[in-house]
Amino acid sequence: MASQYIPVRSGTALMISRSNAVSIQMDSADATLKVKDSADVLRHLVTKDQVQTLTNKTFTNPTITGGGGVYQTVGTPITASGAVPIAAGFVDITKAGVAALTLAAPVAGDEGTVITISSATAYAHTLTATGLLECGTAAVNVATFAAYPGAGLTLRATNLKWRVLASVAITFS
Repeated sequence: MASQYIPVRSGTALMISRSNAVSIQMDSADATLKVKDSADVLRHLVTKDQVQTLTNKTFTNPTITGGGGVYQTVGTPITASGAVPIAAGFVDITKAGVAALTLAAPVAGDEGTVITISSATAYAHTLTATGLLECGTAAVNVATFAAYPGAGLTLRATNLKWRVLASVAITFS
């Protein structure tokens, strides 16, 4: 079976081809994702206005890159206390016990990076980012997670700080 590649703005995505599969193409001219069907008709899958036509398609645990960043379906596990990596995506706290986490200040190259940190355990984890968390009140230093799985927050790097976009069962201090 041959492999096919889809060129994208930020790299190359590897696609594994099956004998009955159709090719998928990224059109860099109009930033759309297209597929040739069995009748050799070129059809749009995702258009530049984000319209999708992925009816009856099956994806198992995909990571999609290109265009606007990295989107993942499985979180990076945090199994010990320490620094949270500054990288777009999901972080799952899986430490058996309270995790004392730190988050460094974003640098100019991190601008717009979105990180979602979620607890998968029933412990009151802490995230310390001294003077860096903007949650709609005075800048805070610590986010404390309720001792339940599902407590979490989503942060976006904005002007060298971490703006809280959403939080569930988090106490800021």
